[in-house]
Amino acid sequence: MTQHQNEMPENDDDWLYGDSTEHSHDRGYKFLFSHKELVQELIEGFAPAELVTNLDFSLLQKENGSFITPAMKKRDSDVVWSAKLKGSEQDVYLYLMLEFQSEVDLSMPVRMLQYVAALYDDLNKQNRLSFKKGLPPVFPVVLYNGQPKWTAKHQMADLFHNLPDYLKPYQPQLHYYLIDEERIPDNQIDNVINGISTIFSFEKAHEYAQARRSTQKLVGYLDSLGDDKRALAMAVLKWVMVHLKKNYPTINIAPVEHIIKEPSMLAQNVENWKREIYAEGEQLGKLEQAVQMIREFNLSVELVAERCHLSIKELKERLSQIEK
Repeated sequence: MTQHQNEMPENDDDWLYGDSTEHSHDRGYKFLFSHKELVQELIEGFAPAELVTNLDFSLLQKENGSFITPAMKKRDSDVVWSAKLKGSEQDVYLYLMLEFQSEVDLSMPVRMLQYVAALYDDLNKQNRLSFKKGLPPVFPVVLYNGQPKWTAKHQMADLFHNLPDYLKPYQPQLHYYLIDEERIPDNQIDNVINGISTIFSFEKAHEYAQARRSTQKLVGYLDSLGDDKRALAMAVLKWVMVHLKKNYPTINIAPVEHIIKEPSMLAQNVENWKREIYAEGEQLGKLEQAVQMIREFNLSVELVAERCHLSIKELKERLSQIEK
């Protein structure tokens, strides 16, 4: 009997209430992918069709994703699940590497080689490998959400240049599968209503109108879930809350517990955010106009503040910011 990690999702909300750094984003995704439904949606929606057809998702099991790499570095931000091929006792390991950084890492094939080796080493230490029967296959996935186009090679073989034929058989081999969120066609996301498509929709929303559509999609998704999927709904909603607070730090969001009971409340929040954003823009415009009057006509701060219906304090603060 093999040993598996507890299948229940992690109950770690520290990332939700802490800062909005990239590290927090990593932990947020790790929290999401502790739910087997989201792992299944990711693979079904974006992995090769042949793998999707042959994988028995009913047997998904969460594995230990924290281990020491061959470089003696602790790796605990990735997610590992196992499943079986249909009609077979063959285990398959799904290694989800969560890559959140502003620049493309050209060493990715080498890094992934280390992580897969560390996974095998961990399984071996648990006496879960049989070298006589053969190693279980691994499907390594890099989930990337950066803006720059991913230009790193996808396999080790492409990193060797001018390699003599007689040395090729002795080089390490590994090919990872890339899911580049920013480059996923919009229609591939818009035509599906599930947790993963909702998350990716928010990731790709860089303007208010896009965020509004993503929110409508989230409302439809939450409405589609039954009471037995409350934990899943809470996970997706919590991630969205963190994402929105990171991108719109001044907005007010209704408590998660309220939105989960009435999803349409979130759509109303978005309309309120729009008014807040426009109001902030209008106020900033008045300040810029006031600064221009002071500079061009050599007027006093007090006089301009009175004429533009601004406080002297905020006008002085704006002048100080510009002078810096």
